[in-house]
Amino acid sequence: MLFLQPRSKPIVNIFDKNVKKVAIIGPGNIAHTYMQALENSSKIKFTAVLGRSMESTSAFAHKYNIKGYTDSAAMYNTEKPDAVLICTPTFTHEDFVREAIENGVHIMCEKPFVLSADTADNLFSFAEEKGVRIMVMQVVRFWPENAYIKQLIGSGRAGEVTNVYAAMPQGMKDMI
Repeated sequence: MLFLQPRSKPIVNIFDKNVKKVAIIGPGNIAHTYMQALENSSKIKFTAVLGRSMESTSAFAHKYNIKGYTDSAAMYNTEKPDAVLICTPTFTHEDFVREAIENGVHIMCEKPFVLSADTADNLFSFAEEKGVRIMVMQVVRFWPENAYIKQLIGSGRAGEVTNVYAAMPQGMKDMI
């Protein structure tokens, strides 16, 4: 099992009052989902996409009227995003996260975050040093029942939690 220690600082919204420039890393299927869900947001403006192949990157950029890059340094230097949304395979996350931290850019990263707890701990420490915020994109954590459980445990009303078993009912197509 993988256990991560909770961070000492509270989660802070990286999207405060000002509109933030966001670049997407990885023009795959989940990136399209985020674009469609967030393209009309009043808090963020997608400015660029970074991909491996110029063909898929250009097609994505054209579809959403943003700039496409295959060179990450060029993307960071030209676009100067406030945040990146990392939508690539898990084994690539560590390098993309580290590069974003080095550029002082906040991070939203698809799950799973990285391949080991040690790597995650190192990246979170590095981000904290640089004043960069990281969020692992996991919508289930915001469902009302999960928020309630978090509050119940945090308040101490549930006592000391030593073990948890959870299952998601199958066949709930309305949730997907």
